Amino acid sequence: MAEELPTPEDETGSQPTESGLTPEEIAYMERVQKKRLVIVIIAGIVVLILGFLAGQNLSSLKSAADGLDVLLTGAPMAPTNWVI
Repeated sequence: MAEELPTPEDETGSQPTESGLTPEEIAYMERVQKKRLVIVIIAGIVVLILGFLAGQNLSSLKSAADGLDVLLTGAPMAPTNWVI
C-alpha cells in the first residue's frame, strides 16, 4: 500500500550512498586524496633534506658564537680573546 519514493540519481544512474555521494564521486575523491598525499610526502622529504643541509652548514662554522655572529651581522666578528 505504501509507495516507495524514488531515490535521487545522477546522470549516470548511480545511487547515492548514505553519505550522499555517488560511488563515482567517492572514487574521484579517493584519487585526489592519494595524489595530495604523494605531494605532501615529497614536500616533506625536500624540507627534511634542506633542514639537514642547513644544519651541516651551521655546524661547519668554527663555534656556536662565530656562527651566531655570522647569522646576526652577516660577517664573522673578531674573536674576543685577541689582544690589541
